[in-house]
Amino acid sequence: MNNKKTKIRFMSKLVSIAILGAILPTTMQYFNKDINKVYAIGPKEEFSGELDSSGIEIIFLNPKYFYFVDGYGVLYVPYGVTSLAPGTLANLPANVKVVVLPGTIKNLNANIFGNNEEEIKNNTIKNRKIDNIFIHPDCRFENASGTNQIGDIKVNKYYKFTWDERYGTTFTAPLINTIALDPKYAPKGPAGGTIIIPNNFTSIDPGTFQNCNFEKIKFSDNITNLPENLCNGNNNVKCVILPEKCTKIGKGCFKDCENLEQVVFPTSSLTLIDDEAFAHCNLSETELPSATVFGKAAFAYSKIKNIIIPPACVHIDNFCFFGCDNVNCLEFGKDENGFCNLRFIGDKALAVDAPNRGIKIDDAGWHIEYISQLAFKKVQDGLLKIPLKCTFSEFAFDKDESIKPFLSNSFDKKILTSTKFIYSEPACVKTAP
Repeated sequence: MNNKKTKIRFMSKLVSIAILGAILPTTMQYFNKDINKVYAIGPKEEFSGELDSSGIEIIFLNPKYFYFVDGYGVLYVPYGVTSLAPGTLANLPANVKVVVLPGTIKNLNANIFGNNEEEIKNNTIKNRKIDNIFIHPDCRFENASGTNQIGDIKVNKYYKFTWDERYGTTFTAPLINTIALDPKYAPKGPAGGTIIIPNNFTSIDPGTFQNCNFEKIKFSDNITNLPENLCNGNNNVKCVILPEKCTKIGKGCFKDCENLEQVVFPTSSLTLIDDEAFAHCNLSETELPSATVFGKAAFAYSKIKNIIIPPACVHIDNFCFFGCDNVNCLEFGKDENGFCNLRFIGDKALAVDAPNRGIKIDDAGWHIEYISQLAFKKVQDGLLKIPLKCTFSEFAFDKDESIKPFLSNSFDKKILTSTKFIYSEPACVKTAP
């Protein structure tokens, strides 16, 4: 029995050896080539010479050379590659948006997408998903058309932003042009897209982004204060990601950014959103942050849809949400102990078009001390509850038949009147009082 098992094992080995002997020469040659190539252009970066399409496929396996920067797939060709074979970039994966070439490539030809003009044209159309190819400033780009493009793909000379003392710690407007040439911080290049402010900067000059053409700005998390008029009047910006350590947003910081629709606020550090900080913005995709003070006209005429006052808020200044006519929800948040910590609601601060379900101020758990003139515009449907220990200015509410005061004996008759006053309105509030 044992002899029989031994013979079977022996015959199995012979068959295995025979099969391996037939395929071994080509297999070993293939694997050796690729293993050496992976090893050479991998951690030791010893590869030197021309890179072809098979080499590109191997590079994708190394996270050192292919990764994502703020949603853009960026491929870094390793240092040591001196040229790209024709068609090297003809079949890149769909998630590649940017290709960065090393300083060891001194000449770049349009044939990286194919061997002839028609093939190049077809492959560049297919690769429109690529926004930019970055080349070293010393690299010479050969293009018969005389443009800085291959098909629809832009070829940009990049600058590697290296931190040193000459930049200081304050970010300024001229630095935008430098950062925009580093694919690590501006994956789509100077043309627009996203710009990321490096974490080496701890402050930023007023007005820095008023004239920049980027649609998305991601600030350094080490910046604690955004200055006044930082982005005032910029119609290119659509999204901003604010610093996680930010405590203050200055006056007019994003005022008149009419296409700004999304703001990612810090989760807990914010204390002040100053006057007119987001006035006249398209904040349809933005939720209010947890902030202590909302300044005068801070969100006036913005297109914000939901006003949910955070529990941490103690002060809503005059005209804060004046003219926000897209609002469909107005609520007052409470902290973990069930308290709404508001102390002050200013003149016309919440004078927004009435939410469908009305405005509800719960009787319990309020610390509010003062509601000023015409703080609310209208309440269409439902009951308006007034806290027992709340002090109101005269004319706190417009006259509106649908308002049904819960504690009618606490109202002065003048509270429900249509009488108007002359107010000291912010510059962005253009309607007559």
